[in-house]
Amino acid sequence: METLGPTKFVTKSVRSTAHLFATLFLVLQFNALSAEDLSETDINEFSLEALMDIEVTSVSKKSQKLQDTAAAVFVITNEDIRRSGVTSIPEALRMAPGMNVNKIDSNKWAITSRGFNGRYANKLLVMIDGRSVYDTNFSGTYWENQDVLLEDIDRIEVIRGPGGTLWGANAVNGVINIITKHASETQGGYIEAGAGTEEKGFVGARYGSKLDDDAFARVYFKAFERDDSVQKSGEDNMDDWSMLRGGFRVDNQYDDKNSLTVQGDIYNGELSTHANTIYNTAPFERIIVDTGDTSGWNVLSRWTHNLESASEFTLQVYYDKFKRAEQLIHIDRDTLDIDFQHRFFIGQTHDVLWGASYRFTNDKIKNTNLLSYSDNSPSENLYGLFAQDEITLLQDRLWLTVGTKFQHSNLTTFGLQPSARVLWIPHQKHRLWASVSHAENTPSHTERYLNTFGALVPSPGPLPTVLSVSGQADFQPGKMRAWEIGYRVIPSSTVTIDTAIFYNSYSELTSLEPGQPTLKPTYVEVPSTFTNLAKANVWGAEIASSWQVKKDIQIDLTYSYLKKEFESLTGNSLVVDDIEPKHRASIRTAIDLTGKVQLNFWLRYTSAQKTDPKSLLIVEPPSNYLTLDTRLGWSPTKNISIELVGQNLLESQHHEYRTRNYILPSEIERSFYGQIGWKF
Repeated sequence: METLGPTKFVTKSVRSTAHLFATLFLVLQFNALSAEDLSETDINEFSLEALMDIEVTSVSKKSQKLQDTAAAVFVITNEDIRRSGVTSIPEALRMAPGMNVNKIDSNKWAITSRGFNGRYANKLLVMIDGRSVYDTNFSGTYWENQDVLLEDIDRIEVIRGPGGTLWGANAVNGVINIITKHASETQGGYIEAGAGTEEKGFVGARYGSKLDDDAFARVYFKAFERDDSVQKSGEDNMDDWSMLRGGFRVDNQYDDKNSLTVQGDIYNGELSTHANTIYNTAPFERIIVDTGDTSGWNVLSRWTHNLESASEFTLQVYYDKFKRAEQLIHIDRDTLDIDFQHRFFIGQTHDVLWGASYRFTNDKIKNTNLLSYSDNSPSENLYGLFAQDEITLLQDRLWLTVGTKFQHSNLTTFGLQPSARVLWIPHQKHRLWASVSHAENTPSHTERYLNTFGALVPSPGPLPTVLSVSGQADFQPGKMRAWEIGYRVIPSSTVTIDTAIFYNSYSELTSLEPGQPTLKPTYVEVPSTFTNLAKANVWGAEIASSWQVKKDIQIDLTYSYLKKEFESLTGNSLVVDDIEPKHRASIRTAIDLTGKVQLNFWLRYTSAQKTDPKSLLIVEPPSNYLTLDTRLGWSPTKNISIELVGQNLLESQHHEYRTRNYILPSEIERSFYGQIGWKF
């Protein structure tokens, strides 16, 4: 297979973006002012108590202190990302408790929160600056497409547990909002470049400028090429990955009442998959290398208007274009989303938030030899209306938040997603919260319209047995009821502890219902249909703690426990994707050796991953593994940084995830890379 080199790839891809970025860059240059020097953040700049006061917005669609949220929230800051040495958003999510992050191969991940993980996990809502990156074809996230210049990320807000009351469908097990910095915080220039054993080459650049007194803008560019993962034998898995991306952001504070943000991204990439494909003719299993193209662009506008009496409304509109072409699937999608919300107060005790939304999506799907759809151009009109009231029961001590989301589309029945949350502050250093919620996930086009041969299954006779899979046009949303309780405490100025316990009850879960075997000339076919004939109970606990050992040493600890019981209502239902470790733990240590030299260690443990006995697509689940990442950073001057990073150091390679469907198993290798960054 021909490998697309960095120079060839960038030359090929940049033509589609050159005009846009040349124009934007000229605008910024004409308005440029001299940028102030930006020094690196120091771990001692903020106390741990101050870090608990970080403002988050994803829990209640309004700004509030992290410690005052009635939900299980974890914030990954820009400093966390930089010191961890990660090169992608999925890898950064490993820092959060309750997140199950598994790397499938060089360019794919299985990521979810609190259970039901898989390549196409559909119970986690992911957003970038409030723009949903949910995929209607399988109701999940193509993580390989979600990227920005990591230097421009302000924070990643990770909410474990349902958020359907405000965010709607698919916010079942959690919400992730990747929030980039305001353009005023990225003034001047920044360039980074690096290379390594797996990170074959990467480069990024950003330039920000002041347009007038209250208007700021930036443009960015990013490109990389990553090496193949390996098979268990050590041979290349032929799944390399290249991507080119760019974007812009403009923030304008017109006056005391009005602000406007306009931003957009464009990307183009090539990725390969070493795949096991299933056919209804001999040979029934064929190994291929599926080299595909992925591309897209988006533009978002958000207007905020402050009204009298401290109330405000926000109107957000975005358009997203997405294309993907592989042997597995060819898809072309258009998404238009309009979201309005209004916040106001009633007296001294009611903080009311309500809003309405509309989303239109249209998929154009080209049938392939591997997948076909009974509807090749499915469209959805999704309408939503929500209301929430935060009621002060005791001033500065006790709050009750109640709300619900009404949601309806042309493809599903009417949905209602209520929740109730209570927050109690018995003491300045203690927070106790509890909640009960109901959430739903939207049926995917795959569950409704797919027709394919899914897997070879054990055969009792001489002929091979092939499982065929069909969608169900009236497939309905899965439902979940969740109970949570959490406790936050700051026992001293050097220690913080944040814990959560949860119990989730799922009904009408996605499963495959096998039918009666049918004898064909050369094989036996077992027809199966997507159904809602399964349920499950999941419970667990999560803890995150920070300890500032000394002025220049900080340790962050997370631990997660998860247990699940799956039940088929017919006794025959098969789980589609299901791989869960019971225990996960992480210890991160940040050390300032001198004012210019930093040392970081990140030790992670994942217990043996279990599958349900009724699981169809999981075989030979990974055993437990322990891995270590290290980073050595040096800033010879205020504006130059040099980093050496080692990842997965304890073993030459390890296995994190395997499915029987399509993607062949791969192993994640030990790797090293170096990077230099310059701010000007």
